[in-house]
Amino acid sequence: MMNIIKSKDGAAIYCGITDEYKIVYNDEIRSIGRIRWTIMHEIGHIVLNHLKDYTQTILTRGGLSEENYRILEEEADFFAGQILAPPIILSGLKIKSSQDIAKVCKLSKEASIYRYKYYKKWKSMGIVSPEEILIRLNFDDFINTKHCYTCGAYFVSKDAHYCPFCGNDKLIWGDGEMQYKKGVPLDENGVAQICPRCENQDIEPGDIFCKICGMYLIQECTEVIGYNDWGQPYVEKESCGYKPASNARFCPRCGNPTTFYQEGVLKDWKEEKEELEMEESVPF
Repeated sequence: MMNIIKSKDGAAIYCGITDEYKIVYNDEIRSIGRIRWTIMHEIGHIVLNHLKDYTQTILTRGGLSEENYRILEEEADFFAGQILAPPIILSGLKIKSSQDIAKVCKLSKEASIYRYKYYKKWKSMGIVSPEEILIRLNFDDFINTKHCYTCGAYFVSKDAHYCPFCGNDKLIWGDGEMQYKKGVPLDENGVAQICPRCENQDIEPGDIFCKICGMYLIQECTEVIGYNDWGQPYVEKESCGYKPASNARFCPRCGNPTTFYQEGVLKDWKEEKEELEMEESVPF
């Protein structure tokens, strides 16, 4: 088939009788990044109507002039690049090299170099279109996903500097390996709608303590208390006032412990990690 279409990577085929498209690609190519680019390149030919507007493009594209063929290939390449490595997303991820693009976008070395050159050109223009802003908004979770090098937790946060589960400041972009248990639902003020200690659900507006067990119901960053040589307490580190998610042991902005962790309703991350791994290992 590759001999017929005169391509070692792939091609898009259009059947005018049935008005159907097919894409063929060389599955013997070892590079997944190259295959992804090839398929998206051929989708580009379809979306851009190259196979309908230029009937010579069917199968071999052999009837095209060299100049027209070059233009169509460049258009399809640009389409593939904008889909697989859009510059507005590369900017949000603070991409610094073609190697970063290869890792994040799962592209081949050649394609990553091509996109990095375009990315630098795009940045130098300093123009962001309304369509790019919309793309950026749709990729917010992807851009703001972080995982902790220490405990493996992953979460979505734009401003986190500390892991909310173990308090470590070694955060890396991308998914991790551990999804810790979700906490109780909170209202817009960070007040628990269900008591995390006794599970009392009779929480009325304005309540900040549980009427059953007396627990403080607001999940927030707390002060770090230290003790001097005479055993007297003092504030070692002020609270930043942030109200994190109800399963956070530590404030993701300043690293201080949270109220629910201080109250003992949240287990240490190591203990919960062991429990989750045990649950996953049970075959039934």
